[in-house]
Amino acid sequence: LAAMTDRLHRPAQSIAGAKTTSTRRRGGTSPLTIKRTPTAHVIFVSDSPRCATSHTLALRDSGIPCATAPYDERELLELLRTAHRIAVIIIDAPRNEGECAPLVRRLKRAAPHILVVCLASNDPTTHANLLRAGAVAVLSKPASMREVEKVTRKLLALRDHHSVANG
Repeated sequence: LAAMTDRLHRPAQSIAGAKTTSTRRRGGTSPLTIKRTPTAHVIFVSDSPRCATSHTLALRDSGIPCATAPYDERELLELLRTAHRIAVIIIDAPRNEGECAPLVRRLKRAAPHILVVCLASNDPTTHANLLRAGAVAVLSKPASMREVEKVTRKLLALRDHHSVANG
């Protein structure tokens, strides 16, 4: 338990060769901002640094290359322009879930090849809005890490299969 607590309190570093910088946001949070992630296949987006760090560490521990990003549209769009090999973006919808569908729509417009998964409340209307906006899956909060990992692995396998078939 102590080792896991120490890992959660250390900032999550992005994977091999990625540069990260800490930024200060309103409310005193300081999520990691990814400038370049040459090998990150999955980006976990959350307005909670603690949540982003714990999910990212769990995905990495399961062997999925993952990095964190803040829930900030400008930073995400910049990340899409500068990062390489992003296949999946997992968005932990903020408390105001109505903001999430327009963000998903803009992300899909900017990078239609990236698969978006959302974690949101168990509200059918919210799920429908996120799916219409372009999310390929919506998991109800609180989603278990096993469920997030399972969906992520399926999407990465789908992406790999599609790349090989069209390669």
